[in-house]
Amino acid sequence: MALPKRKLTKAESKKVMPNIKEFNGLAKMLLNLLNMKIQEKEAKIAKISVMVADLGSIKSNHTISIQTIDINDTKVKKQGDYSYNQSMDWEQQIRRQKKGLVL
Repeated sequence: MALPKRKLTKAESKKVMPNIKEFNGLAKMLLNLLNMKIQEKEAKIAKISVMVADLGSIKSNHTISIQTIDINDTKVKKQGDYSYNQSMDWEQQIRRQKKGLVL
């Protein structure tokens, strides 16, 4: 059971005063240490937020367009005539484009 509160006498307070001063000094050092840890974590958070800001906003409207094209010689056949292989102009243009990969 807790003891009831009472005021200390002058003699008791003089006796306890060095312990209270030592406790206050230790408490001050603990607070300084905790503040240093908080500052370190805030610095890390600031670095992370800068790194995320550098990434830019991610847009969700990107699409991938896949087309299959045979870019080898194309067989050309005229009605009633023989067939022959020919390289088409559009195939050469696709090879020059830098818009994607041609597999």
